[in-house]
Amino acid sequence: MKVLQLIASFLIIFAILLSFSLNNSTFTYAVEPKKLVTKEFLSNICSKSYYPTFCEDVLHHLIGRPLSKTTFSTLATKPLNLAISDAKKTQQMINIMYKSLPRIPPICPYTLKEFENCISNYKYANFLLQFAKQGMDKGVDKSKVQSAVSNAIKKINTCEYGIVLSQSMKFKVSNKRIRDICSIIIAI
Repeated sequence: MKVLQLIASFLIIFAILLSFSLNNSTFTYAVEPKKLVTKEFLSNICSKSYYPTFCEDVLHHLIGRPLSKTTFSTLATKPLNLAISDAKKTQQMINIMYKSLPRIPPICPYTLKEFENCISNYKYANFLLQFAKQGMDKGVDKSKVQSAVSNAIKKINTCEYGIVLSQSMKFKVSNKRIRDICSIIIAI
């Protein structure tokens, strides 16, 4: 009986020492510093975009956040929202330019068709950007979001080559800004 009590006492002391040992080693690992989003991390991403300085300005708000919580969605939300907003504004600008065209000669039928194609392409680009946002919100694979954004850029680019639209500096600046924003999403 005394042997059993001795073994039980030994096991209790052993368990206490073991738990104390484990608690101390866990505590040591708990104070390990967290990795944070740094300027260098963003610079690495932004170096792959069309306009790295602009990209860093757009993503600057993420510096200092925990890297473990920085997902594709976290990085791409602001640029995607900006792209959607700017694409809508640019489409409205094109609609206004189109409505202001005279409908009598000397306006060239080609010019009217050019505007109609551009309006159609911008509608589709806006649809693709919205589709990308919905997909990202639902957690679809980032390559599908990036593919939709890439196709939106292609649609937007078709307007750049028109005779009349290419002469509008405000349109060119707006179009370039959208491409720059979309390139951030593709770079992530």
